[in-house]
Amino acid sequence: MMRRAGRVVRKVHQTCAEMCRPGVTTKEIDDAGGRVIEACGGKGLFKGYNPSGKPGGEFPAHLCISVNEVVVHGIGDGRVIEDGDIVSIDCGVEVDGWCGDAANTVLVGEVPTETRRI
Repeated sequence: MMRRAGRVVRKVHQTCAEMCRPGVTTKEIDDAGGRVIEACGGKGLFKGYNPSGKPGGEFPAHLCISVNEVVVHGIGDGRVIEDGDIVSIDCGVEVDGWCGDAANTVLVGEVPTETRRI
């Protein structure tokens, strides 16, 4: 049963990796990931998550998308992916009560050796 959730996560990562190219925003990638989750009958684990329980504390995105110096929990926004960027995408999905969660790193175009060390 857990494999179903894992397969949705994999499909999200495949879709997002294909989108990681110069000129695409992290918001566009997040939106696409959300559409894949929904189309597969899953529920994203991140959007709306509010560990504090305080109003306005909800996580606003389907995925955590972190570019270069952003280490974790980046939020998809208007940031435009550029050649040489390193994009980390974390996805968590629930399907029929079972969860899958994984992160993937995508190197965009020509990534300098120094940047690859990140």
